[in-house]
Amino acid sequence: MIEKQNVAEYLPDNGRVLVYLTHGVVSTVLPLKDEQLVADIELMIVLLRRMGYDVRLK
Repeated sequence: MIEKQNVAEYLPDNGRVLVYLTHGVVSTVLPLKDEQLVADIELMIVLLRRMGYDVRLK
């Protein structure tokens, strides 16, 4: 595991990454590809509706 203050050593010079913490310690640094998107539920609903899906609560 990587201490938070040392995480910059593991980041790429360019690009995006997801950083996962476990009990305040960096457990994973995951590089993202240009075509990958990180979205919350609200954005997923918007995207699904734009694609023509009917999204409703049960």
